[in-house]
Amino acid sequence: MAELNVRLFIEHAEALVGLRLGATPLHRRSYKQAQRPGSLKPPVAAALLELLAPQPGERLLDPCCGVGTILVEAARRGGLARGGAITTPKP
Repeated sequence: MAELNVRLFIEHAEALVGLRLGATPLHRRSYKQAQRPGSLKPPVAAALLELLAPQPGERLLDPCCGVGTILVEAARRGGLARGGAITTPKP
């Protein structure tokens, strides 16, 4: 992998430049080995938590957590994450 990863997006009169700041891409999380259809991608969950800006030790409840991506990302930031989901058994 390159030492510096630069991405350039051009659309009409606008240009956006992006730089990868971490050593690995954001979508590669050690806890997320497989992607299930319809599950939230880790970078989206991380971005939602950036907007929420929970403090370490703060409680977070996700009552419809699915596979728990938001909960894992919140716990990685020091939050007290709890959640649940109703699952339908496979026939």
